[in-house]
Amino acid sequence: MTSELAGLASDDLRYFEHGGPGSAPTEPFILERGVGCTVWDIHGRAYLDAHASAWLCQIGHGRVEMAEVAATQMARLEHFTTHEEYRNPHAVELARRLVELSPLESGKVRFSTSGSEADDDALQVVRRYQANRGLPRKTTILALRGAYHGHTYGGLELAGRIRPVPGRKTIGLTMPLEGSQPVGASITDYCLAELERVIAEEGAETIAAMFGEPVFGPAGMFAPPADYWPRVLEVLRMNDILFVADEVVTAFGRSGAWFGCELWGITPDVIVVAKGIASGYGVLSAVIISDAIADGLAGYHHGGSYAGNPVACALAVRNLEIIERESLIAAARERGAQLRRELDVAALLQPAVLAVRGIGLMVSVWLDSTRVRDRTLPLDRAIRETAGVIVMGNHSRIVITPPLTVTAEEVTRIVDGLFATLAEVFE
Repeated sequence: MTSELAGLASDDLRYFEHGGPGSAPTEPFILERGVGCTVWDIHGRAYLDAHASAWLCQIGHGRVEMAEVAATQMARLEHFTTHEEYRNPHAVELARRLVELSPLESGKVRFSTSGSEADDDALQVVRRYQANRGLPRKTTILALRGAYHGHTYGGLELAGRIRPVPGRKTIGLTMPLEGSQPVGASITDYCLAELERVIAEEGAETIAAMFGEPVFGPAGMFAPPADYWPRVLEVLRMNDILFVADEVVTAFGRSGAWFGCELWGITPDVIVVAKGIASGYGVLSAVIISDAIADGLAGYHHGGSYAGNPVACALAVRNLEIIERESLIAAARERGAQLRRELDVAALLQPAVLAVRGIGLMVSVWLDSTRVRDRTLPLDRAIRETAGVIVMGNHSRIVITPPLTVTAEEVTRIVDGLFATLAEVFE
């Protein structure tokens, strides 16, 4: 290692916060460039990216076209807030495109800078809407236990990880994962009975909205039964409860559709998007609100300094164009189906695999952690060092989410590399 690289590694350990004492890696993993589905570290080693920078790089790394879009817009206008009456052409264009692509018949868009911030914004939107309707008691939020809706106070409240502020309440419901229900029961029937019971006990007049992901991401990359969300929406509509679709992970092709709601034929009231909106080339998120909700938000002027940044919006517009131009939604379905097939076949010879789950290019391998033979390294690091493949996960679960541009050959390399490492680590 050269002195320059050694200094960079030393500075990482000295100045970068890694999650508290004892959490820092013994050797930092520092990436410096990427092209397509390949990234290189500071030592020049190449890795196949099946991580997509926490599931967001839909169009692959190193697009010169995107760099040119950013440079052109920066030279023209680097930033001016979209708070109050201020706008920029790219923010307006992106708002139109998001509404047109979404399952909503019509709507309005609010921009933020992260999925966490957008989820928090959506939480405030539904409560303000109910108050403006003259229903100030409708403040309780329903969410699914084990789901993740960001790291802000609002997101942690939704996840049940912190106590809501006084006068607010969040109720956690069972996630529709097979095995969570009593033996012999349908998981959808079990979850719907719980939902109806909670509404009856709390009173529909106190419940503002339910938050949920069309396909569950951080909880393990798995799809619910096909009848789950349609039946949930039916109950919510009957009880005048809004539905907020958290599409931070699922939107823009990751689930094999522009929006995950399309998979189940459901229309939410509010949609939260981030991650793939700009594929990481710009920092951006958005809340897409039906016109019925937007028209009831008088007096709500929440906004952020960086919301609707023109460079990020220009990049997002081009990102959506690339996804459309290169048919990456169809590619996600095709490569995702290939990934599931090859994982299922490989799993037949690896007894540590409990299940292969997922849809589109958001796929997971669930593992029996009691069969681990070698815990020398975290499993994701072992896969990276042994197979040259970057994934996310641990000894219980591996998440595979490559860019939507991944090729058939690269999918096979991911599967081969993963299972070669599993053979070394598990009994």
